[in-house]
Amino acid sequence: MRPLTAEEKARSKEARKWANKVLRKRRRTSGERLLDVKGLPAILKINDLEIVIDYELFQRYLRKLKKRHWTMKMTQSSGGRSLIINHYVDVLSKDRGSIELYELPGSQRELLKDLPIVEI
Repeated sequence: MRPLTAEEKARSKEARKWANKVLRKRRRTSGERLLDVKGLPAILKINDLEIVIDYELFQRYLRKLKKRHWTMKMTQSSGGRSLIINHYVDVLSKDRGSIELYELPGSQRELLKDLPIVEI
């Protein structure tokens, strides 16, 4: 996976700052329990499917899987999209696992504009 460029990081940080400002204002006025956007949000594009995730978190997991084989697939459910990373040491090994990263909540996703797109 490639790291985000300086320009992409700046765009992501600006989008996050603006979204958090709007979410703070909504919390004060309506009393809703809305969480702030964390990390560096980005749009991950895999085979014409897009998912908005925290790119820092995604990269951190892939760094931990450095000496393992892994595959990714995206699934759609009623709650939203998720990215599933299956990893293993070798084909015959029982040492396997999976990581599931969920898309950011809709309240955050609708506020994040001009995010960098990372194609895989």
